[in-house]
Amino acid sequence: MTRYSRSALAQSLLLHIGLVWMITAGIEFTPESVHRPPAARSLVKATVVDAAAAQREVEKLKAAEAAKRKQQQRKADAAERKTRELESKRQAEEKRIKELQAEKARLKKEQAAAKNKAAKAEAQERQRKADVAAREKAAAEQARALAAEQDRQREAAAKDAERKRVERALQDEIAAEDAARAAAAQDSADAREIDRYVAAIAERVRQSFTILPGHETLSCTLRITFIPGGEVAGVQVVKPSGNDTFDRQAENAVHKASPLPVPSDPRLFKQMRSILFVFDPQ
Repeated sequence: MTRYSRSALAQSLLLHIGLVWMITAGIEFTPESVHRPPAARSLVKATVVDAAAAQREVEKLKAAEAAKRKQQQRKADAAERKTRELESKRQAEEKRIKELQAEKARLKKEQAAAKNKAAKAEAQERQRKADVAAREKAAAEQARALAAEQDRQREAAAKDAERKRVERALQDEIAAEDAARAAAAQDSADAREIDRYVAAIAERVRQSFTILPGHETLSCTLRITFIPGGEVAGVQVVKPSGNDTFDRQAENAVHKASPLPVPSDPRLFKQMRSILFVFDPQ
């Protein structure tokens, strides 16, 4: 409770006590009070009421003072808590600063170690690059020498291949000429042999043909198709004589003369499987 509050309470109490005393004194010395008893009772009652009110006021003041003390205590407790919190924060900040300083020192040490390591690694890298460059230079020189040797070998191989190609071409040309001459000789021989067979066939057909009067000067071109053995597979007049009777008689003569002479050699028979010849009964 403050000094002012205590003074106000004392003044209020004195005021109420004086008021009670004055009321009481007035009841004793005022002549009218002897003759008016009800008014005296009212004054006593008012005095009692005022005393009760004064007591209530005192209690209210005490309660207000107690509440104020509690509020002040809460403020003091809060201030003390805040002081402790600030102290704790200060100590934590000091600890954090020390930790940061230690971390800074550690990082500085690590950076120095890393710098030394990087310098060492850089020197090693320079040496490695120099070694690689030396090996690459040696490899390049070896590759150039190998390429030159390969070029020389390829050139020699190309010359040898060209020589062999020319020789093969010459041999092929000679072989082709020999083959052409042989083929020509064979074709000539085959042609003579086929002509001999065709002449024999024509003779056999003439033997099977009967010349009618007036047909002595007629002739037609026949196509005869054979099967192996000389059997006639088909006869066709490809150039008629102008006389249907003569042409039919020529076809009949071919069928009548079958089988006709053909070569037993399959190669020659293949060339005579189908032949053309001019049939002249004379």
